[in-house]
Amino acid sequence: MQSWLGRFTRFLTGLIRHSNSQHLLNFAKRYSAQLSFALFIAVFLTLSVGEGQAYDPNSFDTSVAQAQLQTEKEGFIGKPQIIQDFTVLTGAQSTAIVYTVVQGDSLTAIASRYNLSTGSLIDANNLKISQIENIQAGMQLLIPPNDSNPSPEWANQLAQLKADQQEKAKLAESQRLAQLAKERSRLAQQTGYSIVKAGVRGSNNGYPWGWCTWLVASMRPDIGKYRLGNAGQWLYNARANGLATGRTARPGAVAVMTFEGAVGHVAYVKSVSDNWVTFLEMNYAGFGVTSSRTVSASYASGYIY
Repeated sequence: MQSWLGRFTRFLTGLIRHSNSQHLLNFAKRYSAQLSFALFIAVFLTLSVGEGQAYDPNSFDTSVAQAQLQTEKEGFIGKPQIIQDFTVLTGAQSTAIVYTVVQGDSLTAIASRYNLSTGSLIDANNLKISQIENIQAGMQLLIPPNDSNPSPEWANQLAQLKADQQEKAKLAESQRLAQLAKERSRLAQQTGYSIVKAGVRGSNNGYPWGWCTWLVASMRPDIGKYRLGNAGQWLYNARANGLATGRTARPGAVAVMTFEGAVGHVAYVKSVSDNWVTFLEMNYAGFGVTSSRTVSASYASGYIY
């Protein structure tokens, strides 16, 4: 291309050198179309060759293309964009992929990460409603390519499941308490009680005379001094004050029955024999009446030592 252009240049130079101005003008008029075309071709070829020489194939940034190939291998079709050294996927996922759950993951968060509805993720993995909030680290989930189930019905089913579980738990607890009360009532009726003394007023100990708390505070002033409130509150308040408590009956302990009476009942443990415990108590057989009865050691809600 350059040799042709050189010959053309030499031709024009020789023509100008051996011709006068009139001859040159006549030549230019006669061959004006050919000269214009030749000049256009020469300029076009010169510019094209210049661009070709300036092109550097090694300067092309292949990172985007490489990222594109990698994402297609991983099941995505789209154009990755490099933003601050991070590859951000755009476009659609072409095939299903496998995701391994890590600590702190939730099903809804994973679905959002892959632009899916939670229902689609549940369907793709055949998850039960009870499993939605119980995925574990290391568990593998199939990520579908399409958002096939955008319905929020799974959330309604999960809420219903929780409500059913709470109702079952309440029913079970109610049945347990009813059975316990029945057993305690049976034991109390079997053993009965005996009157120790009645109507004998005692000294002031900080609790009103005639109530169960007065007798126990008299028998155990080291416990009564904490002012533990109504009988049903004694076990909780004793723990709050750092006193030792438990479920094992011991002689000299304070038995607390949170279920007896409107505000609970307390008694002093006189003795323990095998699985039986004998109480000394006030206001069980009548107001201001001190009585004794023997019941199962498991009858009390707890003991203060």
